Amino acid sequence: MHDNEPFRTSFFLQIHGHPCINYSSQIKCYYLKKFKMASRSICIMLIIPIVSSFIVSSPCIRSAAKIDEQQHHASKQKVRSSCIRTETSLYDADTNAIGEFKTIDDINDSATRAGKRVSISRPVIHWTVPGYKVGWRDENDNWFDEDGPRNGPPQNYWRQSADEREYNMEMAVVDAVLAEYDIESAVRSLEKRRSTRLPSMSRKILGSWAPLLLSSKRLTYNDKAVDNEGDIEVPFTIDVSRSNGRRFGPGNHYGVYDLKLVDGEALTIATTGNDDDICININADESNSQNALGKIGQEQLYFGGITYISDYVMIQRSPEGDIDFMLRADDSYLGISKSELEMYQ
Repeated sequence: MHDNEPFRTSFFLQIHGHPCINYSSQIKCYYLKKFKMASRSICIMLIIPIVSSFIVSSPCIRSAAKIDEQQHHASKQKVRSSCIRTETSLYDADTNAIGEFKTIDDINDSATRAGKRVSISRPVIHWTVPGYKVGWRDENDNWFDEDGPRNGPPQNYWRQSADEREYNMEMAVVDAVLAEYDIESAVRSLEKRRSTRLPSMSRKILGSWAPLLLSSKRLTYNDKAVDNEGDIEVPFTIDVSRSNGRRFGPGNHYGVYDLKLVDGEALTIATTGNDDDICININADESNSQNALGKIGQEQLYFGGITYISDYVMIQRSPEGDIDFMLRADDSYLGISKSELEMYQ
């Protein structure tokens, strides 16, 4: 940390209105710690000439010292290679001291202790035609549904199969992102499908999203096994809503859903679950250009540049090609019930 870091940190916190922070005491504690460290260094410098002859005379100590030096150098290189601010509040979860830059693993450990994780489960399949029992066929061509064996495929089976294929394909890309395996190819396999002509006007952008990647950097915590059952933990979620309240399209036998957006319509984008939560108003943009929303910790958040949108995932790309990959974190894509609709009317 540079010598003027306490003043920069204090200035940052005052500008952003961070509550309950005693700035002067933080700075005093910082320089008191500096003074103690300097005192210890002087004592060590006086002692080194006296004991150096003993250290040099022992080959075992020389070898151990060399190994320690190599490990220390490697540790410094590791921290330098991947670092962001430990806590978005600039406070360490263990010591409550002004935060240092640490590795992703350190941040995950610190976030766990501080309880700053948002846990989400994968979205469920959205059946295009609701109300029918889900059916399947085994390897012997016998048909089943939730009630057991049946004669032939259940009603609407072929539409169900298409829904299931679509879901499985997108969850396979989620798996690739979580495993950090061939992400570019997996993401492009969805983008090539071009889900809609004007993705930034799609009603499907509305709702809550969990960012798995921001600017091609993984945000999910990697201390759990990747599987189809376990929850996914992220530092925050992103909520996209109409600034003037929800609006719904005409209902049909498929259900009632949010109305499609119009160019220039007011939207509110807010993050939830983080000390640096932001809330900003923008206008829906048919041109699909990117809007800078602000920073969450050290990560710049954008909205726009949507290359793929579905019930389950949303993909954005920067002009440089960096990927924002988001997973659905609510059930708004399933439509709204009649009882819920009455609350809005």
